[in-house]
Amino acid sequence: MGTNYYRLRPPITCLRLLEGPGYNRLSVWANHGLSGTLLIPRDSTWSMIQCFIDRDNMPALHTSWGGSERGSVVTVWDTHLDDNVMVASEYCELITVGQVKARDGAKRKDGTPTELWGYEKEQDG
Repeated sequence: MGTNYYRLRPPITCLRLLEGPGYNRLSVWANHGLSGTLLIPRDSTWSMIQCFIDRDNMPALHTSWGGSERGSVVTVWDTHLDDNVMVASEYCELITVGQVKARDGAKRKDGTPTELWGYEKEQDG
């Protein structure tokens, strides 16, 4: 079980999703400038976000479950990415490289996998 995280297709540098009751708003930045906002029916959001994911190249990062002792394991395949660069998971989760890296070692208190949602780092002491 694991999740791949991909770069966005150039020149797209950022996507922001604002969910609404019937429609979602997807703001698109190209070369760090706001290019526009798309109004998308909720059931089409996944398809639209996939248009901006660069699946033609190897994933930039990967998370997997290392067991209840280890927690989440983050593998960084594209070591040249800055922590502020946005990536998208194969499930269209929009997140920064730094946020993905922060998941390394994360696990839920009950020991269950946390690759995608609801993870928390165990606190010492």
